[in-house]
This record gives sequence, structure tokens and C-alpha cells, in this order.
Amino acid sequence: MTSSDSIKFTFLQLSDMRLDSNSSLSLHLSPAQRHQRLDESLEAFERAIDMARDKNVSAVLLPGNLFDAETVKAKTISAVQTILTRLDAIPAYITPGALDPVFNDSLLQPAALKARGLKPWPANVHIFTGPKLQTVVHPEMSSVRISSLAILKERREQDPPTPALEEHDRAALNILLMPLGVESSKRAFSDEQLKELIGLPHFSYTAVSGPLSQSRVRGEDGRVRAAACGTFVAQSVLETGARYAFFAELTRNINGKFELDIECAEFDPRRIISCGLDLSNLESSDWQTELEATLAQSEARPKQDIVLFELRGSYPVGVDHNLPAEIRKKDFYHVKCTDKTRPDYFSTLSPENKIEANLVRMMQSKVRELSSIDKDAIEEEEEEEEEEEEESMDEKAR
Repeated sequence: MTSSDSIKFTFLQLSDMRLDSNSSLSLHLSPAQRHQRLDESLEAFERAIDMARDKNVSAVLLPGNLFDAETVKAKTISAVQTILTRLDAIPAYITPGALDPVFNDSLLQPAALKARGLKPWPANVHIFTGPKLQTVVHPEMSSVRISSLAILKERREQDPPTPALEEHDRAALNILLMPLGVESSKRAFSDEQLKELIGLPHFSYTAVSGPLSQSRVRGEDGRVRAAACGTFVAQSVLETGARYAFFAELTRNINGKFELDIECAEFDPRRIISCGLDLSNLESSDWQTELEATLAQSEARPKQDIVLFELRGSYPVGVDHNLPAEIRKKDFYHVKCTDKTRPDYFSTLSPENKIEANLVRMMQSKVRELSSIDKDAIEEEEEEEEEEEEESMDEKAR
């Protein structure tokens, strides 16, 4: 293939499955529900791989955190291996991430598999196990190269530096799999935050793992140059909304211009829905009506979704407050209700104490006001002070 030829590369990008992870503990699920969610995670992975096979993609990209190395079971690894064999000749590329890093007993290593009595990884699976950038050629597309570097256990806290694309590795299409460290795997990133963290990789496309949220990095031309799917299955209070995998088509046309189309696909049967109700300024007779309206607006699906509900604000002293019980009775898969309400004791103060209450409110308002001071104004003031100091030093020098 010459540089004047066009090429199309289709792929499934699937990261942060975190199979057998105990991160769902923050949802306060029952033991039976936690076991069910672990099974559902593996089933969601199976559905995604089956769809990749049916779409006959060029490759499956798994850039990190396939499982949790501290809690993964041998039978789960065996199941994953069986699922990946369904791809037949479609190659799957796995990079060890912050949760499944490289170490001697990692179940991504042949020796560890043998010691556990497990089969080797299927022939269509390539695992990047080195801390330095490694590049392999797609077995059926000589102009497509896949590159990655693994996270080692002793370095899992750190984000690896974004690797450079070596001149001798340049091809029509260069794909990078890039896992991020532990701290980045606990955060949701906006598009700008991800771009600030990894920069603008020189690869044709970079598949990122680690961030809890979906985010994309665009070049000056607006084209997506790197993207993170976010976690594949809803597992913790920080992972609300639908969870996605990417089906994508990357094309290099005859003029050398790249185009990328990404389609989000949802495989988790459940979503984590976050919503809340502020009781302040509401009559107690309206609480139930507002509760029903809030749940309806959240679009949480009965029997299917996990609902995180937060009650806020204040209510009259002496009024019977049993909304958490009402919320937990709702017909969702699971409901976690956090009650941050409090009785409005200020309203019951005698006239001589209301001055004190007003002072408290004024102080609270002042704190909010001060906390919202424009940071740019502070920076300007600091710059002016620095300029004055420099001028003063110049005068002394003269």
C-alpha cells in the first residue's frame, strides 16, 4: 500500500471493565446484588465482543483495567479468554492498566496462568507487557500499527508520559493504547482536562483508559485525536449515567486526510441515576408530589436502574420527616438515599435571638461571597505586585 492509497480501520474500544472489582461497595448493594453485578459486568463484556465479531471490526482495543488484579478470580480470567476466542482472527490488543498492572504473578503473564492451571491467552490476543513503547503490525493490515506501553505495579500511582511516535514507526495509521495511573482512574475528566493531561498525541488515534467519564481530545482541525470511554459498567457513586464502549471507523483518504466516526454503544443493563430534592421553601404537603416529579424527571427505569437520591435543605421543626423511607420503597433495582436535611431551628428562635440568627446567615453569605471571588483578579493583583517589586529593584540598581 502506498501513501496515496486510502485505508479504513474499524475498531471496538473497550476499557475499564474492572472485572471482579469491589468498587460497587460504595453503592450499599446487598451481597446478592453485588454478586449479580459482577456477573452482569462479564455478561456486558461478552455482548460487546459478540457485537464486535458481528460487525467484523478490524480490531478490539482494550487499553487498560480489564480486571482488578487484587480481587479477580481465575474463573473470570478463563471466561474472558473463552469470550475473546469468539473473535476468531480479529486481533484484540490488551494493555495492563493501573488496576491490572504488570507484575510477576499477574494473570496477564504466561507463567502465572500456567501456575493457576489456566490456558494461555488465545492466539488472536496481543498483550503489551513492557514499560517502554512497543509497536506491532496488524496481522492483516500492514499499514496499521498498534503501539502501547504497560503500567508496572511499582509505578501504578503515576501517569506514564505520553510517548512520541518514532519516525521509523510511522505508517498510514498509527494507533496508541494509553493507560493512566491510579489517581487519574479515580476522576472524571472533561475534554479540556484530558487534553491538558496527555497533550495532543502525534498518533493517528489514541485510546485512553483510566478516567471515569467519557472525554475526547481534539486537534486544531476539530478531529478527535484521543478519547476515553469512561468505565464500561456502572460500579460506584462517581459513575452516574449510561456507560459506553466505542465502535469507531478511522479513515485515511487518498489525500492523507484523517476522518474519525465514533458510535457510542451501551451494554450495561443498569445505569446509576443521581437526583435530589431540596425541602427548603416547600410545604410539607407538597413533599410527596415533588418527590414523584423529581423521580419522573430523572428517567430512572423501574426494576432496572440504581438510584442515588439526596435530600437537602431545611424543614419546620416538629414536622414528621419520613421521606427516606418513601424513597427506598420505590421499585428500582436499588436505591441509596442520603439525607442531608435538618430542622430549621432559626425559624423557632425568640425575637431577641433572631438577631443572632441573622448574623449567622450574614456570615454564611459572606463566606459564599468570598469563596466565589474571581481568581483572575487575584492573579492580576499578584502580577501588579511583582511588577512593582521589579521596578523598585531596577531603581535601586540605578
